[in-house]
Amino acid sequence: MVVVFFVWRPQLGTETDDTDDCDSDEWISNTMQVFSLTKNKLIGCAILAVQYYMTYLDKNEIKTPAQSGYGWTLEVLNTPGESHKMFRMNASLFDMLHNL
Repeated sequence: MVVVFFVWRPQLGTETDDTDDCDSDEWISNTMQVFSLTKNKLIGCAILAVQYYMTYLDKNEIKTPAQSGYGWTLEVLNTPGESHKMFRMNASLFDMLHNL
């Protein structure tokens, strides 16, 4: 949605009385308030759009392991620290659970 505002202000050389000038200044002040509220809403929408993009659309590419199944499991268990990172347990605990 595109919002376009036009601000009209009387020309300085025209004949206007003081009440018109006061009303014009008040109108311009109100218009500037609308501009600032609209700007704040647009900034909020932009922040939400970026957050949505970063959360749901900007994904890392799928990691494809060189091995599959049993070979991958053995590689993970034999790499120090990797078994805890992948399975959240030590290799010895994994073996004990496997042997049940």
